[in-house]
Amino acid sequence: NHCRYCRMGLRNLCVERKIIGIDYPGAYAEYVTVPAENLYPVSSMINGALAEPVAVAVRAVRLSGASIGDSALVIGAGPTGVFATKLLSLSGVEVFVSEINKDRLRWAKEFGASRLIEGGDDNVLSEIKREFPEGVDVVIDAVGSEETRKLAINAVRRGGKVILSGLHENEVKIPGNLIVRNEIEIKGSFVYTDEDFRKAVRLLERGLINTGSGWLDIRPLEKGQESFEELAEGSTKYVKIMLTPGE
Repeated sequence: NHCRYCRMGLRNLCVERKIIGIDYPGAYAEYVTVPAENLYPVSSMINGALAEPVAVAVRAVRLSGASIGDSALVIGAGPTGVFATKLLSLSGVEVFVSEINKDRLRWAKEFGASRLIEGGDDNVLSEIKREFPEGVDVVIDAVGSEETRKLAINAVRRGGKVILSGLHENEVKIPGNLIVRNEIEIKGSFVYTDEDFRKAVRLLERGLINTGSGWLDIRPLEKGQESFEELAEGSTKYVKIMLTPGE
C-alpha cells in the first residue's frame, strides 16, 4: 500500500509492480516463494489454479460495464474469452463469440455463447452487422492482434466500448477517425485486482464456472515445451492447458 493505486485497491496498476514469472522466478517449479499478501483462502473442493484466468475475465467484464439486455462480441475463445462469455451470459448479456479454432468455438457454446461465428474477421463483421446493424454495445478482444483490434472497433456501436485484454504490440495501428467520430471508448484490461480475484474464487466455489472435463487438459511440467508449441500452432483442441509441477 505504498502508492496511490495500491491504496485505491488497484494493485495491478502499482507503480513499482513486480510480476512473478517475469521480474521474479516463476511457478514452473516444485516450489516458489511468494509474498504472504498474495495468498487467498480457497476451498479444497475447487481447483484454485483456475481462479487466476477467471479473475482476468472478471476484470475485463467489470471494465466493460455490460449489463442485462446489452449485446457483446467476444473475440477469441481461449481461457479469457470463454470465461468472459460465461460471466456476460450470467449477467443477461447476449454474447456472440468469434474464433478460428473449431474445438474452442464449440466450448464457447457450453460457456453460454448466444451465437458462434467461425472464420476470418470479414465474416465476423458481416455476421455482427446482420444481427446488429449499428454494432454491439461491447467488444472484448481476448486475442490482441492488429486484425482483432480493427474488428473490435468496426463491430462496436457508436458510443460503445472496446476492452483490450491480453498481450499487444508496443505500437499498433487503429482506425483513429472511426474512434473519434463514433466516440468509441477503448479501455485496456490488465490482469486483475484483489477484489476481482476474490470474486473469481467465489464464482468457482458456487459452481457458476464449468470446471468439468473436456475443455481443460492438465499435464506434467515435463510436457511444457510441446504444450507451448501446440498453443503457438493453434492446433490445440483445449480451451486451456495447465502444467502441474511434480512433488
